[in-house]
Amino acid sequence: MTQGGPLDSTLSAAYYVYQKFGFGQYGIASAASWVLFIIIALVSVLQFRILKED
Repeated sequence: MTQGGPLDSTLSAAYYVYQKFGFGQYGIASAASWVLFIIIALVSVLQFRILKED
């Protein structure tokens, strides 16, 4: 929405990755994508374990 706001103060992780790919910084963007993927996967596994019906 704010495209990073004043001095990237509202920059989300997904938009950060998008920006890095756009600027041609593929190594940083790829590493950030993997970190974001791992965080999402861990949160998903945790959520499945907590909400699992017995």
